Amino acid sequence: MKNFYFLGLFLIGLILVAIFNYTVDFKKAFHHEKGMILTEIMPEEELFFLIDQYKNYKNDTLLIGFSEIDLMSTDIRETAKNFYNAIYVSTYSYKTLYNCVKRYVNLHKETKKVVIVLSYTTFLSEGEYEKDSNEQVNNKNYLINVLFSKDNTFSNIDLIINCFRKLIRYTIFKKQKEFCFHPIISQPNIVDQQVLDKKNLNKIEYLTKTVDFLKENNIEYQIVIPPNNAVYLCLLKHYNFDVLIEKFKRNLVEHFDVVYDFLFVNRITSTNTFSKYNYWFCYPDHPSHNFSYKLILFLFFNNTSDDSIYMKLTKNNIDEKLKTQKKLINNFIKENKDYVNYYIENATENSVENKYCTEINNIPFEIERDKNYINKKVTDKMSEDYNNILFYKNILN
Repeated sequence: MKNFYFLGLFLIGLILVAIFNYTVDFKKAFHHEKGMILTEIMPEEELFFLIDQYKNYKNDTLLIGFSEIDLMSTDIRETAKNFYNAIYVSTYSYKTLYNCVKRYVNLHKETKKVVIVLSYTTFLSEGEYEKDSNEQVNNKNYLINVLFSKDNTFSNIDLIINCFRKLIRYTIFKKQKEFCFHPIISQPNIVDQQVLDKKNLNKIEYLTKTVDFLKENNIEYQIVIPPNNAVYLCLLKHYNFDVLIEKFKRNLVEHFDVVYDFLFVNRITSTNTFSKYNYWFCYPDHPSHNFSYKLILFLFFNNTSDDSIYMKLTKNNIDEKLKTQKKLINNFIKENKDYVNYYIENATENSVENKYCTEINNIPFEIERDKNYINKKVTDKMSEDYNNILFYKNILN
């Protein structure tokens, strides 16, 4: 009888765990949201299962890349969904990126453009070489993991706790929702150039296969290099990473003709990391969601985008542009000597990795302006779509 009771309680517990995980669903395996990031940090084999779940959310543009995609889009999903679907590839595998693009495009025949966001850090990682990713997902095992695994359950609990914290912060204490960030100071990993060169050949190979696949399907593509904070670029230069970054840019231009480069010193990247209004970056090498407004303007409203924050790199101008970028960073170091030296001196292997947030009472004018412009475009489009529906409805009647 005791065994019977134990078995009954055990089954009830499993059912309650499954209901909890299904309801909270931090991976969005059951509750899909149009326009949201398709993946979180998850095992590679789960990517393709989730892509399949989003096949009914149509959009003519796909934004795909690595961790920058997640951090740029998380807080603007409601706005972003009007412009693109997004895939965050949670590994540095370009073979996975290639397979994700193929699977997505085959499910989304409406795709007209794919934007590939490539950070130089994906070419400076000494992880495993590109390896075969498992496109075939055992749905049964995946669902069992989502509903019953300990890791997934604790992730859902963390999500609930964070939601309560936000609720208390924003409703009881009436705190503002807009933050600026003081990025982590840490020394970049020293890399083995021979290992990188060998691995990067594989990355370029799969990036080339991705672009060839898009061309075969008459899909426009753009390659975008996201920004880093200027002082972090100085840190990278201190460790001779600037040579590797230049090699990365040359490599991309050589193989893909045109690259849109946001990775240089300009008025956005030169924001002081310790200032009250460092709202463009959440980490020194990762732009925040505020930068996404600039990216949307660049991708979809090119006539209004700010061409002072990006450079169009081509085979014909690459030498000139890189020379200009080198001059910009040297001038930044010269004009901000104390700030740059302090940053470099405190970026050691043993430095404490702290990120401090500062609340902003008023959203800066530039971000407010960009948001208002984009939101107006969204409203106009929704109004136009609604009028078209009424027009065709009247015709049918």
